[in-house]
Formats: sequence, structure tokens, C-alpha cells
Amino acid sequence: MKRTVISILVLIFGISFCMAQNIRDAAEEQRRREAQQRQVADEFRRREAQQQQQRTQVTQQPQAQPQQAVQQPQSQSQQLQPQQAVVEQQQTEQPFSTQTTSAGIILRGGTLAYKLDWLQRSAESHNTYIVEVNNNESIAPRTLEYRGAINVTVILRGVGGNRTVRLSSHGNMFTVRQNITLVLDNNITLMGHNGNTGTMVLVNGGTLKMNNGATITGNISRNSYGGGVNVSSGTFEMSGGTISGNTAVNYGGGVFVSMGDTFIMTGGTISGNTSSEGGGVYVQGTFTMRGGTITGNSASKNGGGVSRGYGTFAKTGGIITGYNSDRNNGNAVRDGEGVIARSGHAVWINQDRRKETTAGSNVNLNSGTADNWDQ
Repeated sequence: MKRTVISILVLIFGISFCMAQNIRDAAEEQRRREAQQRQVADEFRRREAQQQQQRTQVTQQPQAQPQQAVQQPQSQSQQLQPQQAVVEQQQTEQPFSTQTTSAGIILRGGTLAYKLDWLQRSAESHNTYIVEVNNNESIAPRTLEYRGAINVTVILRGVGGNRTVRLSSHGNMFTVRQNITLVLDNNITLMGHNGNTGTMVLVNGGTLKMNNGATITGNISRNSYGGGVNVSSGTFEMSGGTISGNTAVNYGGGVFVSMGDTFIMTGGTISGNTSSEGGGVYVQGTFTMRGGTITGNSASKNGGGVSRGYGTFAKTGGIITGYNSDRNNGNAVRDGEGVIARSGHAVWINQDRRKETTAGSNVNLNSGTADNWDQ
């Protein structure tokens, strides 16, 4: 009996000790959380004070500008720089917000990087998101993929003038995955850089659409396929805009279309791009041209404007220039020693189906027929 009582007392003591320890741990955890909350609040107040100071400095800057201009004459471009800096700062400080319209959900304010991060967290199926780009910005490579969501459309649109988005590191600026449509809309320019290892837009399962006012340029790539656009799986629809000044080492300085994939061109311009084959466009899949212009591109082996490796090419509209008709602006095949004849300045399908002269809007070409090719 005595042992039973002692056991019960020991058990009660143990339980009491554990409960007291738990209470102390809970109190310590509460103190730790309160300390973290105070740190967060202090950091928030510090940032608010810094932003208020910056806004005060920006607001005061235009007032001093006229006096400075009188004391020390400057060129017109120099006088405009402070004012432009103020505009950029004011636009950057606009708070992020969304607005639902009949055309889609408009993303306003904040940086492009912030908006793309927001989409990564918040994009939902069957929605269209209009991403307004307020300033010239630089971004790292981005993959547009929202797991669990389908039929998502992302529209990039410049606001307040043309906005340039530069690639800040090596790689593909945008990778468009399955169930995603990326639309490059008015006043938006995607800018690459020399020595890049990727393309500007890699279509990898999704759809790319390019409208009037959009530009893809300046990507001098060490990549073999597609300096401007690489359709490795999916569809590219070009109804307007410009793809210019891009380079791929081997295939498709402007656009590369992989086997089984589709490029439909109804408008816009592909110009000033270079590669070994297909200075403007290289086709292994399907390229249908119903409008637009391909001009001023160059290749070192064949197909200054367009080169088909496999797949099909059909032209029922638009213009593809050729060196033999236009030695100033025509697509051309040339190497370090000069222009190379019989290599398809405008279009190269094979030795028997090539176009050296300009194919105007009334000239139909089809890789499966012998009509209208040069002999």
C-alpha cells in the first residue's frame, strides 16, 4: 500500500513538472514571437521613413533645376535627364493593384518582376492577365508555368510609351510552358545581349503571340537554335511587330521552328537577323506565311530569308526579298568572301526548289510543289 501511494505521488509530481515545463516553453515561445513582431514592425517603420525621405528629395529636385540650368547651361538632353528620373521614380513607387475588366485582369504598379512573382502565386485557370510595364526594366530568365492552372493568358503591354525589358543574365528571357499563352502587345521591346546562351522566347509546350508594337531584338546568341524565338514545342502566331538584329549560331537567326511545331505569320517584319542556315526563319516543322515581310536577313550557307530542313513551308501572302532583286535590302547568303550564288537568297528548300529573287505578295510558294521557284 505504501509503495502504491509513493508511486502515485511520483506520477503526480512528474505530471506537474511536465506541465510546468510546457508552460515555461509556451511563455518563452510567446516572448520570441513578440520580439520577432517588434523587429518586423521596426523594419517596416525604417523602410517607410526611407521611402518618405526619397519622396521628399524627388519632390524637391524639380524646384532646383531651373536655377541650376541658368547658372550652368546644359544641352537639351542633359536638361531632360533629371525630369525623366523623377518620372521613373514616381512610376516605380505606384502601389501594386489589380483591376478586373472585360478584357482581363489588369496588373498595375510595382515592377515587372513583382508582377511575374504575383502571377506565379495567384494565376488561375481560364483567366487573362494584362501586365502593364511602366518603366524600362531588366529581368532574369523566367518560366511561365502555373502548375494546376490551365488556359492562362499573359499579355505584356508597355504603358506611357515604348518600354524595354532587358535580359539581365544568360538564358531564355521567357519560357512558355504548356497551357500558357504569352502575348507581346503594343509598346513592348524584349532586348537580349551579346554572347547570350539562350533565345529570347522559348516556346516549350505553350503559345506565343506577337502583335503590332512589339519587338524582339539584340540577342546575339551562342545558342544553335533561334536567336529571337525558338518554337521547340508549341505554336507561334505573328500578326505584327518586329524580330530584328538577332543571331543564332546554326539555325534560324530570327525564328527556329522545331519538327512537329507551327509558325503562322500574318503580319509584322523579320529583318536583320543572321545564322548559318535560315537567317530569318529556319523550319523543321510547319511555317505558313500569309502576310508580313521577311527582308535584310543573311545566312552563311543557305536560305538568307527562309530555310527548310524538314517539314513544310507554304507562302500565300506577304513579301520575302531576295538579293538578286534587291542588292541593298534583300535577304542574302554570303560568307567571309562575299555573296554565294544558288543558295536561296530568299528561300531555300533544296537545290531544285530555291528562290533567289524577291517573292512578292502575289507569288505563292509551297515546298511540296514546283511552281514559282527559280531555276
